[in-house]
Amino acid sequence: MKKYRAIGSLLAAIFLAAGCVHSPLVKNDEVLIFNRAFDYTYDGVLRAIDTAAPWGLSHTDKQNGVIVAFNQDYWDTLDADKRTAVIQIKTIARKETSVQLAPESQHVIGGADLLKAIKVQLGEVKK
Repeated sequence: MKKYRAIGSLLAAIFLAAGCVHSPLVKNDEVLIFNRAFDYTYDGVLRAIDTAAPWGLSHTDKQNGVIVAFNQDYWDTLDADKRTAVIQIKTIARKETSVQLAPESQHVIGGADLLKAIKVQLGEVKK
């Protein structure tokens, strides 16, 4: 009987340890600055999401400068934290805007690829 408990405990420990081991997600806190008016930047980000597979458009709030995209590779409820990216667009000056992932989305899988697609769509980033 003790032998079965020991085997059961060992198996449980292995399964728990395997479930806890994962690679940490990279933080994507880069702020992109563009020499464009807000409307042009907002439109460019929408087009970038449209062309950046596997990302799709979830919903928008132009008045608050928010675009929510979802990663179509992660559809299960257990992956809910991995599939949504909230993008913030802010006006800095009349013809200068910033684009970044919201703090709650900076660890989303594929966030770096999404920012790269935005850079490609909108062109040169201001240094």
